[in-house]
Amino acid sequence: MSDRQLDDLLDEHLDGEGSAHLPGLTNALRAEAAARRRFVDAMLMEVQLYRCCASAEAMPRAVGRRRWVRASLVPLAAVVLIAVGAGIWLRLARQAPDDVQRFRVTEGSVTVEGRPMREIPPGRPMRVGGEQPATITLSDGSSARLSAGSIAVLHGAVGEVRQVVELRLGSGEFVVSAEPRQFRVDTPRGSITVVGTRFTATVGAKEDRSLRVAVAAGRVEVAAGGRIHVLSAGQRRTFGEVRRVAGVLRHVDRGRGIIRLAQGDTPNESDYRLLSEAQVVVDGRAAELGDLSEGWRVSLELSPEQDVVEYIEATGPRISGVLGEVEKDAGTVAVRHGQEQPTARVFRLTPQSAVLIDGRPAGLGDLRPGMLVQVQLAVDGLTVLSVQVGNDRRGEGQRP
Repeated sequence: MSDRQLDDLLDEHLDGEGSAHLPGLTNALRAEAAARRRFVDAMLMEVQLYRCCASAEAMPRAVGRRRWVRASLVPLAAVVLIAVGAGIWLRLARQAPDDVQRFRVTEGSVTVEGRPMREIPPGRPMRVGGEQPATITLSDGSSARLSAGSIAVLHGAVGEVRQVVELRLGSGEFVVSAEPRQFRVDTPRGSITVVGTRFTATVGAKEDRSLRVAVAAGRVEVAAGGRIHVLSAGQRRTFGEVRRVAGVLRHVDRGRGIIRLAQGDTPNESDYRLLSEAQVVVDGRAAELGDLSEGWRVSLELSPEQDVVEYIEATGPRISGVLGEVEKDAGTVAVRHGQEQPTARVFRLTPQSAVLIDGRPAGLGDLRPGMLVQVQLAVDGLTVLSVQVGNDRRGEGQRP
């Protein structure tokens, strides 16, 4: 923000001209240390100018004249500041950043570098002491309730993100005030981004290496494992090193909270306890338990602490092979696959089918015979969801 724009906002604020200027002024104070210093200077100058005038009525009110009066009375105001207000100015100047980025401990015990503190400085690691959780009011009005032993760093506003909390260890329940700008929690296993919601994040110890997220209200986005995962109210999921089970779906008993899978080539079937709010994804889209059909191949993720299913993903088979002929006009690709007796199969893409080369979006015209590809089919075993290509290229005489 330019000096002229900041001066305009300060003049509107000092003249009491409504509240339309407040969002812009607040953002400037949050983002720029220089703006905070100018704000403190303006406030002190205003006080001294009023003191120098016989009454409030003697103070010019026009915005244009306000700047002229400030300029003409700078020497006098400076003398007054040096004589009677230097100590106040120094204290306010030092406190200005904390007034904007303030984190107050309202419950529990928190230490920074071994020292108990009720106001947490931004950017410095803090630990929740004792055996009780600590509640901290953040600078944007949101709150964080951190479990005993948790380690975190409160960064405050960072760029366009209004609040960044770095949770290094432990668990935190976050109640995020509704506001257009994003609120983010960074952990060693991933990041959680929200606008207005209530959720819990738990970071496991080094030997655990997991991130557990539970959403009480609203929606959150979790960036983990190179993917974006969306969780809604009532859902929870563990990211990182979790127990995974794959097989063919045999039965879902929602009343008893049981899901049954057949695994491997044996007729053996296994039952798994099912979380009532388990997240269900079918062909990459959010779904419900009632959308699952027997015979589909599914993958389960079980929470490590309770060994219950909290995530179910249903997808069709994935075919790996060597790319053959590509018919761009017909929208088809031929893939030769199989180890013992390679066979060629033609797949027809739909307008919704994705083509990815080295993880980047591409088109059919970018595909070349001999590329090593993976064709991901939908649960119906026919619809092509994606064709993914790596860097490898193999000759026609080679098998994948």
